[in-house]
Amino acid sequence: MAEEVKKTAAKKPAASKTTKAKEAPVSEEVKVEKAAPKAKKVSKGCPKAKETNRLQEKYQNVIKAKMMETYHYSSVMEIPHLEKIVINIGCGDATENSKVLDVLKDGNKAAGVVVEANGQKYTIKAKAVIIATGGFGANPEMVVKYKPELVGFGTTNHKGATGDAFAWIEKFDGALTQMDEIQTHPTVVPGNGLMITEAVRGNGAIMVNREGKRFGSEMATRDVMSKDILNQTGKTAYLVFDTSVRKSLKAIEGYVKQGLLTEGETPEALAEKLGIPADTFAATIKKYNEIQKSGNDTEFGRKATEMPRALVEGPYFAVEVGPAIHHTMGGIKINPDAEVLDSNGNAIPGLFAAGEVTGGVHGANRLGASAL
Repeated sequence: MAEEVKKTAAKKPAASKTTKAKEAPVSEEVKVEKAAPKAKKVSKGCPKAKETNRLQEKYQNVIKAKMMETYHYSSVMEIPHLEKIVINIGCGDATENSKVLDVLKDGNKAAGVVVEANGQKYTIKAKAVIIATGGFGANPEMVVKYKPELVGFGTTNHKGATGDAFAWIEKFDGALTQMDEIQTHPTVVPGNGLMITEAVRGNGAIMVNREGKRFGSEMATRDVMSKDILNQTGKTAYLVFDTSVRKSLKAIEGYVKQGLLTEGETPEALAEKLGIPADTFAATIKKYNEIQKSGNDTEFGRKATEMPRALVEGPYFAVEVGPAIHHTMGGIKINPDAEVLDSNGNAIPGLFAAGEVTGGVHGANRLGASAL
């Protein structure tokens, strides 16, 4: 496939992955100064399908093994999946270690991208551009711009979740929507962004403050639980559970290996290590066990089905947690065909978006385990 590219000096790019469809001519002349690094080229007929299947299996197995080692559960992620699609339909190339800097415009249409790779800039022309760059949860300035009350919050997001794509669509009068809808996750270890899965609470853990008391339903939605924690002394809380909860959830073994948990043989011993009132904490555990047995949490409304076990088997464990930015529901406005819309609600030709970079899909509270 012939390519027309333009290269200029640039800084070394951040590692990321982009895909390119067949080029379409644009009105602006683009000169070839030097050939761009060779991408993985495939003609129609899928001669490299076997190789991409091998790569896909390799990456999946590596990730699965790492997740099992760290978290004691696996989630197979198909890193080469997009590349496989591109190759199998014979529509273009896949390039790695490339950073998109901007989207090209020809008239009112999207016409390609400007990419930084190997210390150089390249202009790549295309019939269509799909923006799938993720959210902006790792960009604290942008987060505070749209939701000032989140100043100082940490994040569970990777470093690349910075919202760069929003600037790319300005030239198209691209619309953004629901930018202030930002979800926090309530149980994140302060200082390192490690998220403690909600399954720990679902399997019976409780939350206590520095006074050794429960302060809300542990199974409330993320936004409610986050707000409750921020109202406590120190703006963090302790997630507490016993050995029976630990036995019920393999993910906890990952937290043990990472040294995140504080352990005590009894509630009093655990309280002493945490520096909270031992008598009050022990009374809290006793009261919760009575509530669990009755199935009626008259104080905070935790449902009987949300209290699967009493906390009676030592040793006992705790981890300090607090809210952190987890998902940005706002982003680029799209229609049901994933076409990017302008401020008048019209689809921008050749410009599409998908994933967390889009807004209006989830509303005010993202559907858990789905970053569509």
